[in-house]
Amino acid sequence: MSRTLPWAAALVAIGLAHGSAAEPSQRTVPRVSAYDQRSTWLFVQTHPPGATIELGDERLGSSNGLFLAPPGLHTLTMALDGYRTERRPVEISEKRITRLVVEMQRPPDGAAAGSAPPAMPARPLVVQPRARYSVLKLAFGSAPPADEPPAAAILTGHEGQVNCVEFSPNGRILASAGADGTIRLWSVPSGSARHLLEVPDSRFGVYSVAFSPDGKTLASCSGSVVRLWDPETGRLLMASSEIGRAQSLDFSADGKTLIVATGADSLALCDTNSLKVQSVQGIKLPTEVALLGHDDSVRRITYSRDGKLLACGGGWHPQRPGRLTIWDTTTARLVSSFQVAGGPVRGVAFSPDTRLLAYAAGDTIKLVEMARLPRPLAR
Repeated sequence: MSRTLPWAAALVAIGLAHGSAAEPSQRTVPRVSAYDQRSTWLFVQTHPPGATIELGDERLGSSNGLFLAPPGLHTLTMALDGYRTERRPVEISEKRITRLVVEMQRPPDGAAAGSAPPAMPARPLVVQPRARYSVLKLAFGSAPPADEPPAAAILTGHEGQVNCVEFSPNGRILASAGADGTIRLWSVPSGSARHLLEVPDSRFGVYSVAFSPDGKTLASCSGSVVRLWDPETGRLLMASSEIGRAQSLDFSADGKTLIVATGADSLALCDTNSLKVQSVQGIKLPTEVALLGHDDSVRRITYSRDGKLLACGGGWHPQRPGRLTIWDTTTARLVSSFQVAGGPVRGVAFSPDTRLLAYAAGDTIKLVEMARLPRPLAR
């Protein structure tokens, strides 16, 4: 099941959806100390990339990457199998990005190369949020986007922007939520229409949709009401009373709880048999890491089912191209970055087998084969 909640709510909801009450910080990179709010960064680039980076006694991650770092004079250690371990003094300036580029050297014949520390454990990453509609230019490391890849199918029919897309657990159905107050169900991979679900009293449209783990129920939220549908027949099964400003939702792993984001800092947990709110939980934000590649707002993030890939959809203006980036969560490396015609990307989802990527910009949805995504352009 892919995750397309807003970045703040997604962190807790993802943990709950996997049947765990652990704090969302367990899914992020290692926590840093008080200097993490001071906009002090270190960008380390090595040739070849992939070197393990240590600042003093602290493991930061792998190059090429952007890291939170305390200001001052430090010793930076870079280790890569088959190359000499490099140690460099680095002066990190406060409230700016300090950049370091290092050519890794192979040892002379017969000499032993410095051994690299063990690799960082695999764990998904979190995107650092940016203010909506603001444009942020990063001094170093932004990856220029490639052209949009050819679509395997183009899905049209919504009469307004598409807010969310979601695959069913078996990958045969794609659900889309629109600002036109409708939910549309599509067959995959053909893209042919299956059902049109009209949502009553959806003044501002349908914000989000999610499938239950068994695929037999589709949940939607619009305004302050949550609804459950039968995706095979399109029949409305149940509607909740008002539960607050419902923005997005997802099911728990056992399908018994519906997790509804009702604001920037709270989640309502609803019983799926009655849609009654069982409890409300606050959101504790974890430490974040910035992933380069977007120079404007990030509007949607979603993980692949196995957690190994993270897709980030964004953009700023409806008359300018949007941006979509794909990241490898185990290495923090950029897998793909491309422009999207039609404005900001507001919906994105991986198919369960990770062979297809669905994304929406404006009123159009596109299905693209993952194998055809462009590789990131050189920095």
